[in-house]
Amino acid sequence: MNSFIFAVFPLVCGFVSAQSCSSGYYQYQGKCYPCSPGYYCPNGVNQYICPAGEIASDWKSTVCSVCSQGYYSSYGGSEECKKCPKGYFCPRRDQEPIRCNRGEVSGEGATACSKCSLGYYSSVRGGSACLLCPAGYQCPQVNQVPIPCPIGTYSSDGQTVCSTCSTGYYTTYLNSTRCYPCPPGYMCQDPKLCPKPCPAGTYAPDLRYTSCSSCNSGVCSNVTRLYDCNSCVQAKVMNCTEGQYVPIYSCTRS
Repeated sequence: MNSFIFAVFPLVCGFVSAQSCSSGYYQYQGKCYPCSPGYYCPNGVNQYICPAGEIASDWKSTVCSVCSQGYYSSYGGSEECKKCPKGYFCPRRDQEPIRCNRGEVSGEGATACSKCSLGYYSSVRGGSACLLCPAGYQCPQVNQVPIPCPIGTYSSDGQTVCSTCSTGYYTTYLNSTRCYPCPPGYMCQDPKLCPKPCPAGTYAPDLRYTSCSSCNSGVCSNVTRLYDCNSCVQAKVMNCTEGQYVPIYSCTRS
């Protein structure tokens, strides 16, 4: 009878962990997968989401890239940084853009808004350019719309306050860009008022008179608007109304 010799060897049971994937990959159910855009995989095991203010634009990223100044990413898992738009500023990379206040403006990629210079204005929030105060207006505040010049005053472009007409000049328009010399036969004592015709027996022989002079002879004692006492020549009747806006004329081709 054959005898059988049984050799008993101990059975060792143990768990052997799978090897890690390469950097830029992560493990899932024993397989390696490339890291998705918006995520980073530094150790070949896990996939992590990029925080706000950082991005991963490509597959297999091992680190997230921080947004440059003037760019932002306001939520996690972003694939690109957005450029701060005009009229806004982006002081933080991880927040939404903030709109510029009135009187301030910005171009693209700004981290702060710029205040308008004197003589310029921006009357809306989120402005991208300061506007030059137009002639006939004054801009005392950079965050307000231009104010028409009162009668008796005028302005050129970029003024913060309107200028009063010089002696012997007047303007009865609102938003004037110039003052007008007082015509012969009239006197201009107040730059806000229409020229007053010289009373009978007085005259104004030239421009810019603030008062009329008495005629030496009594030849023209009953005539008004004189600019020559010897010939009794009268000045033209003026068509003047106080408080109107400067008319806008346009040329058309017939």
